[in-house]
Amino acid sequence: MTVNRKPYYINTGVRVKKGRLVANAVRDDEESMNADILNERLTTIVTLVEKEVNKCLEEQRPIDVADIRRKLEQRKHYTEMLSALKQEQKAIQKILEEFV
Repeated sequence: MTVNRKPYYINTGVRVKKGRLVANAVRDDEESMNADILNERLTTIVTLVEKEVNKCLEEQRPIDVADIRRKLEQRKHYTEMLSALKQEQKAIQKILEEFV
């Protein structure tokens, strides 16, 4: 993102090989079938950043890139916790199904 003509980089957590990222989207290929998941993650992050920037503009306050990064990190932590819980629930469900 660029603020006052100064570029800032925000870690998306999405890593792909050179050439797979085309027009800010991950190109699907035979190597990997997870382009949809990665593109969804990129879209979510871009949407959150745009929302925070628009909120700053509406409130007429300076855009704080560090604050945006912090909010994204909190969301990432929250998402990872939910993912871990879902995996635990699937494991518990599988164990219970074996008893039935």
